[in-house]
Amino acid sequence: MNIVFQIIAIVLMAAFYGCYFFKMFLQKQKGIKTDQLGQGKKGFIKFIEVTVKLVTIIVPVVDVVSIFAKSWLSRFGSLPIMPLWLRIAGAAICGTGVLFFILSVLHMQDNWRAGVPQADKTDLVTDGIYAISRNPAFLGFDLLYVGILLMFYNWLLFTVSLVGVIMLHLRITGHYLFHSVPYVTQNKADLEYEEFNKLGEAASLGCIRLSVEDAKWIYDNCPKGTPVTIYDSNDPEPLAKPTPIRIDTNDSRRVWDPTDPDPSNPWKQ
Repeated sequence: MNIVFQIIAIVLMAAFYGCYFFKMFLQKQKGIKTDQLGQGKKGFIKFIEVTVKLVTIIVPVVDVVSIFAKSWLSRFGSLPIMPLWLRIAGAAICGTGVLFFILSVLHMQDNWRAGVPQADKTDLVTDGIYAISRNPAFLGFDLLYVGILLMFYNWLLFTVSLVGVIMLHLRITGHYLFHSVPYVTQNKADLEYEEFNKLGEAASLGCIRLSVEDAKWIYDNCPKGTPVTIYDSNDPEPLAKPTPIRIDTNDSRRVWDPTDPDPSNPWKQ
């Protein structure tokens, strides 16, 4: 029976990492640098991203050793025998992780990067698998690691898999900001109006998007250190959720935020 799980694990790993490297190859042909881990970063963020790169190399190596070198690993201590149902669950979890990862790469198209680019302009993807999970690629890694661990459990695999999951999620670092809707360029008349029409919906990677008017109010009235309360309850909100403005995408004024107080704003004329 073990050989069946060995075949399943290797096929799923081949699909996962094959997708990863094939996508890198395709983007390289277009002049896109996919691997940006640690590139142009400093301090703690650079440390985390470089460590993530090392961990994502070490974990698959230990995976393969765990799959095929059980007798060698047993020299370092007895290996627990996992129940059949748990190994089957591991195979299912592993397969789900591969599916999530492949879908994440497909839906990101040429916006996909390993690491946050400092100079590249990429689009925010919110449809497909990203409507379900904001980080489906990370979720794919998590499920792959957990699935193989359940199929071929040993202390070494447990340790590196745990470190791998922790480091992947420590990569989600930095500040969550209150800011206006994105602009195509640093020009007030270059609003991404389709993104503006998403105000009031989940559309960012975590930051709070606002109209220019609301962002300016926070800047003018909320000093550094002002506490922020995240409200999540089925009870009525302390303050009613405002009805967001919607821009007619056929209106020639659509490239301006209607609330921008700038005298040049055509919505004010």
